[in-house]
Amino acid sequence: MNLATAIAAVQTVAAGVSGIKQAPANPPEQSSMFPFSVCYARTGTETPQSKGWSVALHTLVCELHCQRTVLPQAVAQALPLYEAFAAGILADVTLGGTVQATNQLRYTFGELEYGGIKTIGYRVELDVKLTPTH
Repeated sequence: MNLATAIAAVQTVAAGVSGIKQAPANPPEQSSMFPFSVCYARTGTETPQSKGWSVALHTLVCELHCQRTVLPQAVAQALPLYEAFAAGILADVTLGGTVQATNQLRYTFGELEYGGIKTIGYRVELDVKLTPTH
């Protein structure tokens, strides 16, 4: 289990959300395809358990961006994205075996920015547990 694989698994869930047009494994400089998703690690802790084995708790961030041209249309497009994304995570809290568990989801909805472009959507934080071996 490693962080890059967990991030790719989150993006696979995001790619399965109806309407998401792009969910790359690695964030691009900019995106012209809306709605799109990016995922990255925000913070984490790793607690050694024994030689070569530890328990790691990470907070991953998945941003679901919609183009903000006409606000009422953008909000209508963005609102259903979180529930569909959360349903995909809850359907397999191990993210295809890439994490031991998904412990919590938190989100904020509103104005976002990506590559200098103002967007609207969700910033979802996922707390995941990994058991990496070194």
